[in-house]
Amino acid sequence: MALSRLHLPPYASVLGFILLLLRDGVKCTTFKLVNKCDFPEWPGILSGSGSPKLDTTGFELSKDTSRTFRAPADFYDVSLVDGYNLPMIVEGSGLCPTTGCVTDLNQNCPTKLKAKSGLACRSACEAFGTPEYCCSGAYSSPGTCKPSIYSQVFKSACPKSYSYAYDDATSTFTCSDADYTITFCPNLSR
Repeated sequence: MALSRLHLPPYASVLGFILLLLRDGVKCTTFKLVNKCDFPEWPGILSGSGSPKLDTTGFELSKDTSRTFRAPADFYDVSLVDGYNLPMIVEGSGLCPTTGCVTDLNQNCPTKLKAKSGLACRSACEAFGTPEYCCSGAYSSPGTCKPSIYSQVFKSACPKSYSYAYDDATSTFTCSDADYTITFCPNLSR
C-alpha cells in the first residue's frame, strides 16, 4: 500500500511515506487508518504489482476519524524514500513489531529538501532528480546505491523506516495473521 506524494493537497499524507507492500495471499488483513491530526488527511492506497485490486484507492479521512478496509496479507514497512510530511506509526496485532516515524522531520529538514510551503520534507531524489539519489541508472542496485547524507538524516530520526531504496535490512517487517492500525499524528504520551 503506497500512499500519496508531495504534490497532493497541503495536508495530504505522503504515503510514499508509508508503504505496505501487498502480494497475492490467501488470507486477508484488516487495515485501520486513524487520523489524530488537527486537520483532514487524504490517504492514497495502491496495491503492489500482481496483487488484486483494492476496493478504494484513496479517500478523505477527517480529524478524529478512522476507516477500515481489508486487503491481502504480506509484509509491511514505512518509507521515507519519497519524502515526509507528518508523523505516523504502524502497529500490528499480536507480537508484530511497531514501525513508523514519530519525529517531526519538517523541523530538521535540510534546507535543500524543504518543500516550498514548509509543510513537507522532500526526498533527495525528488529535490535533485539525479541517479545517485534516485537509485537509478548506474546506481540501480544495492551494490551501487548507498545511503546519502540526506537519507542518513531520515534514518537517524526514524531508525525503523526506509530511508533510501535499498534499506531493507532494518526496515521491513513480517507478521503472520496480523491486523494493522496506521495512525497519523499519533499521541505518544500514552
